Amino acid sequence: MKETARVAIVGAGIAGASVAWHLSREGVEGIVLLEREEAPGRRASGRNAALVRQSVEDEVNLRLAVESVRFLEDPPAGFEPRPEFRRTGSLLLAGDSMGLERLDRVAAAALRNRLEVRRVGAAECARIVPILARGAVAGGLLCPSDGVIDIHALLHAFLRGAASRGARLLTSCRVEEVLVEGHAVAGLRTSAGVLETRLVVNSAGAWAGALAPPGAAKVPLRPTRRHLFVTEPVPAVDPRWPFVWDVSGPFYFRPESGGLLVCPCDEDDAPGLEETTDPRIEEEAAAGTLRLLPSLAGRGFARRWAGLRTLTPDQRFAIGEDPSLRGLFWVAGLGGHGITCSPAIGRIAADRILGKESALADAALLAPGRFS
Repeated sequence: MKETARVAIVGAGIAGASVAWHLSREGVEGIVLLEREEAPGRRASGRNAALVRQSVEDEVNLRLAVESVRFLEDPPAGFEPRPEFRRTGSLLLAGDSMGLERLDRVAAAALRNRLEVRRVGAAECARIVPILARGAVAGGLLCPSDGVIDIHALLHAFLRGAASRGARLLTSCRVEEVLVEGHAVAGLRTSAGVLETRLVVNSAGAWAGALAPPGAAKVPLRPTRRHLFVTEPVPAVDPRWPFVWDVSGPFYFRPESGGLLVCPCDEDDAPGLEETTDPRIEEEAAAGTLRLLPSLAGRGFARRWAGLRTLTPDQRFAIGEDPSLRGLFWVAGLGGHGITCSPAIGRIAADRILGKESALADAALLAPGRFS
């Protein structure tokens, strides 16, 4: 292969797909997405808990989430397959005074940004989710507009929309090197040959840091591994429950397949980008389940898997042109918020690429040059 592209997007996960959708909607032609796997969504975009969470402490992430939920609740015409977004709500829990203080901060940030939340006491938490251990909960925060989304439909709606306007997806295509001439991008060397382009979007997830060529800025990305477990069926579980996140743990769970999907919020470094499961983390998940949900004692996990989350030092995204290498755009460091914020992420990236003033006021705070 020796081809040309106006825009080459490395990684066809949720970030790259959203960027392609937004660019194509603006009339950009010559978009090529390059995906190392046999199909999109095999890595982080398909190995997460499918949560849509706006009730977070960082106000930049919160505002991006709120903006994105407006899109997810009412996608534009033709956004198909329309992803099912179940507004189950979220219930954040605190088990001690420090946790309650954190809930106060989340509530204050939400109310400043007109996100509806409500503080609830321990008794109401137990009424909402009856299997919670009474003594483990000091209070909670309910956000009715949070929920769970069909992540595969969301990903493929972005991809299908971009493809309908001419974007091309190349799968099983590993990017081996970003080619540079002077201080600018000149193309990509891939497992299928050379792709000539002057604009590369680095949305390679956990591989984004390694993709940056010499001369690019050193964006401090930290790939980490997180585990998810699904219990055996539990008759007492109501699929209408909100997802529950214990900020004192940390630990979260939500209804899934007749049981519960649980996560101990592990965040171990994954320098080898391995996604194998660790028995030690399974023990942590079992301990967290027993602490919050003692009635599940003795129930095993029917399924288990691990995925990669890539973090920045300030827990905010890196979106924008590289300050040292012309033509390299970063869309990285999504840190577990990529599904929730995918519409805003793609919009900000497209605006930056097209040189437009972003309608999202926080876009400037995400520039990768802030780490220089």
